Amino acid sequence: MGVEWLRERWVLLTIVAVVVMVLISPLFGIACERVGYSEPLENVGEEFGAEEIPIYENPPMPDYDVPALGNPALGGIISGIVGSLVVLLLAVGIGTLLKKP
Repeated sequence: MGVEWLRERWVLLTIVAVVVMVLISPLFGIACERVGYSEPLENVGEEFGAEEIPIYENPPMPDYDVPALGNPALGGIISGIVGSLVVLLLAVGIGTLLKKP
């Protein structure tokens, strides 16, 4: 059951780990709000009067949210899962292309 088991099931284990992290991520957002934490880059931007310039006029998931759901926490979870799956699929695809025959 050693390394061979892990090699065969790494994708499943990765998906499970990512889903668990995505599901608990809103807890960290809530904790940040309660203790008054904000991103250092945002603090510096505000100090120097920088404005947020949107890249897209109507992004599909603005601020990691799915506006159609009407629930920011659930929208954050959904966008986290979608983003993680996109990265995982890209990694698997590139790995498949680079795999030696």
